Amino acid sequence: MATVKSPAKVQQPAAQEAATQERTRAQIEERAYYRYLERGSVDGWDLDDWFSAEDDLRSTIEAVPSA
Repeated sequence: MATVKSPAKVQQPAAQEAATQERTRAQIEERAYYRYLERGSVDGWDLDDWFSAEDDLRSTIEAVPSA
């Protein structure tokens, strides 16, 4: 007899992933904004700030040992 998963259990990982992505996006936005401020609030470097912030966050995550 096949077991059927409840919809709540199937949707939960997707909801958790969306929440994690939203937190990650907020972290990138904050880091990019601080890079902007560090450069003297000069416009025109938004993508550089964003990509650098992503790299910073990725480096931080990779540096944390997994349990």
